[in-house]
Amino acid sequence: MESAKHGRSLFKGLLIGSLVGAVGAIVFAPKSGRKLRSDIKGEGEKAVRETKRLYSGARAKADAVFESAKDIFGGRETRDEIISRDLEEPDEFTAEA
Repeated sequence: MESAKHGRSLFKGLLIGSLVGAVGAIVFAPKSGRKLRSDIKGEGEKAVRETKRLYSGARAKADAVFESAKDIFGGRETRDEIISRDLEEPDEFTAEA
């Protein structure tokens, strides 16, 4: 579960950073409007590609960890059962926060 939270936090950070960078580029850039829009579009597409790459890597790692845990514990619960249980019963670390 911790890696899923980390992945979401990473995605949110990338998204917020991209938006802040785009606003900063618009405010401080000494370029023409057409050139600036082209640059922003290119950087936005680059950020989306990088985010997708990071997400797919994190997802693959999370799936591998889940499969390993399932092998260790004999597959007694499905992933959906674990997720719904964790949503209903927050763990002790998040409850203290």
